[in-house]
Amino acid sequence: MRHFGAEAPASLNNYACAVEDAFILALQDRQAYGKAATQLAEVKLKQDSLLEYARSLLAQADEELAIYKTMLTNPDILANYTCEFFGPEGPYPSVPPQQEYNPYPQQFQRPSIPMPQPGGNGGALNPASFWSDFGQISELHPEQAWQMLSQATPDVLRSKTLVVQ
Repeated sequence: MRHFGAEAPASLNNYACAVEDAFILALQDRQAYGKAATQLAEVKLKQDSLLEYARSLLAQADEELAIYKTMLTNPDILANYTCEFFGPEGPYPSVPPQQEYNPYPQQFQRPSIPMPQPGGNGGALNPASFWSDFGQISELHPEQAWQMLSQATPDVLRSKTLVVQ
């Protein structure tokens, strides 16, 4: 007490408490670092397993690509595969040739539309009146304009061609 004074026990106690608090904090930090390291190791392990899984998928895709390439470039293998695929045991069997496929009913008949014949009017048309009539019909009933054109004589069509040229 003579050498350190009356305050020495309190100072030593404060110092011991500070050292103890520092050790507790260091221990807590070490535990937190340990947890973080464990979590990091788990994440790295998951990454490694995902990476290995991705590599295995890529290896399988490479194998399939090599198989497809061989199948598509070798005509014998391609022909065998096609015959098996569309054969009777395949996923898409084709209809045998002796069975004829008819999608229409037996009574079905294709409708026939009478087509006008060129020069169907039978007479010579006046080119001026033909083209004016054609213009009127084209404006009023454009779906019937082709019928009128099909009835025109070659002379009427030639007259329009000469005017255009």
